[in-house]
Amino acid sequence: MKNIGKAVLTLIALIGITLIVIQFNGAATSRHPSATSKIFVGGDIHTLTVTHSEFIVTGHESAAISTDGGSRWKALKTLDGADVMGWSAGRQAIFAGGHLGLFKSQSNDSDFVRVKFHEGLTDVHALGAAGQYVYLASPNIGFLASADDGKTWVLRNSKIGQGFMGSMLVDSQDPQKILASDMQQGLLSTSDGGKSWISLGGPVGPMAIAWNPSNRSEIIVIGMAGAGMSSDGGSTWSDIAVPSGAAAISFSENGKEIYVASLQAPFAHIFTSSNRGENWSLLGATGDSLNSSVDADQLTSEMDPDMPGMDHSGSSNEHSEESGEHSEEPERPIAAALGIFGLASSFVVSSAWVMRRKDRATREEKLAQRKTRGGRK
Repeated sequence: MKNIGKAVLTLIALIGITLIVIQFNGAATSRHPSATSKIFVGGDIHTLTVTHSEFIVTGHESAAISTDGGSRWKALKTLDGADVMGWSAGRQAIFAGGHLGLFKSQSNDSDFVRVKFHEGLTDVHALGAAGQYVYLASPNIGFLASADDGKTWVLRNSKIGQGFMGSMLVDSQDPQKILASDMQQGLLSTSDGGKSWISLGGPVGPMAIAWNPSNRSEIIVIGMAGAGMSSDGGSTWSDIAVPSGAAAISFSENGKEIYVASLQAPFAHIFTSSNRGENWSLLGATGDSLNSSVDADQLTSEMDPDMPGMDHSGSSNEHSEESGEHSEEPERPIAAALGIFGLASSFVVSSAWVMRRKDRATREEKLAQRKTRGGRK
């Protein structure tokens, strides 16, 4: 019986140690590390913005930023669940627009706050800015413009803008010139601040556009059925191969590299090409580049599973009522602790059973010896 008691005490001690490990691990992971191992975006990617060594990716559930060329990422937690579909920098502020409205911040990685823009509307599908000019498009009303860095807004066109999507391109030298992706009408262009628009063709169902900052006649568009490139401002187009799942695109500031954000839900992966799509390399990965002619499934399967980025497990979501929930795998330390506890419990219970059988056998043997001694008397 003493052995069984010891086994029970050992089991209780193991339970206590396991609970302490779980609690400690939960406290450590709930602090939301500033940079971790994956770029969590959710079910969709909407925008990719590249400025010097700073990268910003936005998606259905999250937005993330890297300030070291894509090596490490951190979440922009005040945009969790905002479903940011457009991103742009004005003269005095950074703007992000999505299904929950228009958000504004003084820098890319600081807190974003929601701002009113027109008669209580809360849905922004496209956004662009240059200098003090800011433009947005809402499926509820059309195309709006601000000439004072987003302080006041006017409805510029009620017939165009309902189908716009993503980040609009605004010419910094002439902010009246804008390119926008319209899911129904294709790539559109305006030279009068959005009052009138013309079609530039390109891929069907455009989702993302980018132009070369050093040569704005060079444009790349990612559409529902593929990607296209124009070197003459949209007059003619040629196909360009992009990695599987590519949904957002950006040029480097010097125009020498192209970056695409590819979705392997719920995570984003950044690829780069320095030869206009002939070869793509996973940003931050080592080894040979990937040829653009490789099969799409093969291209996706060769993604580095340990690609730097961020993880959102345990994060709080200010907009959880509209963002939806996403499930994450249990933290490995917790799983390991529970596994150890399970094995230890099994061992202790088995040991207790064996010791009980042994005690019973010992008692029976002693009883038999007593009976034998009693019979001899």
